[in-house]
Amino acid sequence: MSTKLLYIDKMKKEGQTKSSHHFHDFWQLEITTRGNIIALLEEKTLKMSPGDMLLIKPGLFHQFIYEAPGVSIISIKFSIEDKNIDIENEVYIKRSLFTGRIISSIDVLTSTTVLDIYEKKFIEGHLDALIFYITSEGFKQSTENKSKIILDIMAYIKSQNGRRVTINELAEKFSYSRSHLSKIFKQEYGMSLKSYIDTLRLEKAKEMLAYSERTISEIAHELDFKDIYTFSRFFKRNTGLSPKHYRKTEM
Repeated sequence: MSTKLLYIDKMKKEGQTKSSHHFHDFWQLEITTRGNIIALLEEKTLKMSPGDMLLIKPGLFHQFIYEAPGVSIISIKFSIEDKNIDIENEVYIKRSLFTGRIISSIDVLTSTTVLDIYEKKFIEGHLDALIFYITSEGFKQSTENKSKIILDIMAYIKSQNGRRVTINELAEKFSYSRSHLSKIFKQEYGMSLKSYIDTLRLEKAKEMLAYSERTISEIAHELDFKDIYTFSRFFKRNTGLSPKHYRKTEM
């Protein structure tokens, strides 16, 4: 897919105000950075909090109510080259670690709305990534009635970037017993909590073995394994290959 930036605007609205009821023939991404917004759409009403985003398809009537005491927003208008892309009329994107990074990058870059061509390309790259994200299986899973605690746990584990995370650590951080936390995670996600942690850790290890120039000992240390032997046993148990053999096959 390929997006083309048409217009970007950073706005502040003080007090309670509202936009007109309208539609347009381009895509719109509304990002809330401060305050709350109520989005009135053709078939639903959504309340957006700071860090939330709303993607609106061309041709959809919509209106925004900006709640008191005021809001700050980033509004992006753009087109998508692929006219057959399969996206719903509107996509509500709740704040996550990934989207928070996108918002931070765009927010810093748009301190002025007079953008050079390479800055526009930078934003278009973020829009491409966002479109890819909302059409991915990971996004669909994140919106399938998972409780906030499960989404928070998943975000925390991902934020550790493959480093060691224990169930006891998670239980203490999120104020649950170890057994209850493991139970609700398995019920909602369909995978044990330990398996989820190990899966992310393994994917990071594969990535580092395939593409980094670090030694296997350095990778083991970076991922918080006790030593290279513990790392090698973990890797071979999950892949059938030693880290050294895996690295050779990926070169």
